[in-house]
Amino acid sequence: MVIRQLLCTLCVIVFAHVAAASDQSLEARVDRSLIAETETLTFKLIQRGGDEEPDVSALLVDFDVLATSRSSQMSIVNGTVDSYAIWQYTLAPLRSGDLVIPSIESGSARSDPLTVRVTPQNVGSSNGGAPPEIFLEADVENTSPYVQSQVIYSVKIFRSRNFFDGSLSEPKSDDLIYQRLGEDTSYRLERDGIWYTVLQRRYVLFPQKSGRVVVPAIVLGATVPASNAGQGSFSGLLAHKRPIRVRSNEVVLDVQPPPETYTAQWWLPAKSVALEESWPSNGDDIRVGTPITRTLRISAEGILRGQLPKLTSPDVPDVKIYSDQPELEDKTTLDGLSGKHTERWAIIAQAAGTHTLPPIELAWWDVHEDRQKVERLPARTITVLPAIGEQSTSDSAATVQNSSDTQTQKTDGAVEHEASGVQTDDTRLWIAVSAFLLLAWVATTVVLLIKLGQKDALNDNSGKAAQNSRTALVRVKNAVSVNDPESIHLAVINWALAIWPENPPRNLVSVAARIKSPDLRDYLRVLDATLYSKTEGQQASLASDELPAWLKNEESRIERNQVISEEPLPRF
Repeated sequence: MVIRQLLCTLCVIVFAHVAAASDQSLEARVDRSLIAETETLTFKLIQRGGDEEPDVSALLVDFDVLATSRSSQMSIVNGTVDSYAIWQYTLAPLRSGDLVIPSIESGSARSDPLTVRVTPQNVGSSNGGAPPEIFLEADVENTSPYVQSQVIYSVKIFRSRNFFDGSLSEPKSDDLIYQRLGEDTSYRLERDGIWYTVLQRRYVLFPQKSGRVVVPAIVLGATVPASNAGQGSFSGLLAHKRPIRVRSNEVVLDVQPPPETYTAQWWLPAKSVALEESWPSNGDDIRVGTPITRTLRISAEGILRGQLPKLTSPDVPDVKIYSDQPELEDKTTLDGLSGKHTERWAIIAQAAGTHTLPPIELAWWDVHEDRQKVERLPARTITVLPAIGEQSTSDSAATVQNSSDTQTQKTDGAVEHEASGVQTDDTRLWIAVSAFLLLAWVATTVVLLIKLGQKDALNDNSGKAAQNSRTALVRVKNAVSVNDPESIHLAVINWALAIWPENPPRNLVSVAARIKSPDLRDYLRVLDATLYSKTEGQQASLASDELPAWLKNEESRIERNQVISEEPLPRF
């Protein structure tokens, strides 16, 4: 008996599902079949006998789906229960004309196709229609720009009635680089006898290929009151609203390739270009082995910072030039963008004398005058002094010449003395004995004074050396604490000057050669490579524990007043 009841129940359930499947239906409806291109419509799918979400991807051919919602309803008529789901879509047409809403499928059910007529957007009474309440216009300053040159693009929203929740699309395209330019501006304008409030938004565009480039239409999405009953009043904010989609016109650019008369390898179309240089205040006091920084700046109007080229450092005999990573900057102006490119070159002379740095030239194309121009920095001659503690050849020659002149003066004096008169043998003997005794006394006195002076000088020099070492060490600690490679470099060089005043090392590599610790030597060499290497991305690891440990040992050594020698530092 129980088994028979279970079988009957199962049959009822199966039959119910079969009946439900056979009763599946999908009905399509629209609220209007005639709309303007700026308006939206409501598309509904009434689904019975199923709960699967309909596939509406076919709508995207001619419409944008702005919103989607789902609701369920149930009704009972003469004891018959009718339940169904309603899928509701807000559609915005992508073009004018007779647009077909295709058949939509859900499960085994399909809807019937529908046709909607979309009238073109009316942009003024000159077309014979009523002036629109809301419309967009887009334009550019130049429709035939050079490739990669700046184009100012403006889109304007004209409205004679309020709208809410407005949003604008952007001029996105695979063939363009774009950037918004400044803040929006607003003003009032009369057109066709109607006063409009105009909102203007500006962009700067850089076409990336020559030929025909289309700037896509800008789309305004917003909501407006369903009627004008509450327009301009607080009640209008509470009234029923409907979404709208308003499109601007497309803009077509005829982009020109670089002219055949352009001779430079780097294409640089700009409104203006400036090339400048600066040197430190001690630029006239350059010594062998001591780096000096030359700063070069390129400024250009109508150019993105990434379009500015990296300058090539020249090859100069007996001079090493290392370029740092350039600093790039974009600046927004009323006339568009301006790019800035800053490079710093570390110049290290390897020999004393005069060295000539060749001129630097930068070619570019003036888009206003439509011709090639060249910015140029003239050649510069630098005079390099010997390193501190070294004596130049000219100084040595002068010293030899002075010694020769002094010897000549002494010889001439002796001749004049001998010619002054004839002396007797006794007189000469007495003078010789007296001179010998006087010289002996003077020599004894001088020896005593020298010994006393050396002792005082040794004490004084030791105190000064310790003080100089202590001051230089403090500077090294400060540079390490801020983790700045350039500051560490200068502080270590100054410390080495205090340690080896008679024969100071010229650079970090020379300092490293006098230090026994392998890790600290490697650290200083990597730091030197970081400061002056041309290899991009190379960085020194400033997290080394060797410097703090070395600083601690060096402080202890100074406090114990150890004698500074020319020997390499002790192993840490």
